Amino acid sequence: MATRRRGREVALQMLFQLDASDLTPDVVKQLYRACFAEGPLPDDFSVSLFDAVAGQISEIDSVIEASS
Repeated sequence: MATRRRGREVALQMLFQLDASDLTPDVVKQLYRACFAEGPLPDDFSVSLFDAVAGQISEIDSVIEASS
């Protein structure tokens, strides 16, 4: 059983990969599962967290740019 803390770590790792590459969110999830899956991860929680943030990445970037 995966902890929510570990689920957040997995989501952050996938978000880093998304930001550091030109890959789509679906490809990032597939690569994580193929290369770094540890037992039950990524679980539904980490995938839903990743999807929520990845779907709003341009809005989040705009807020960060306006604040810096």
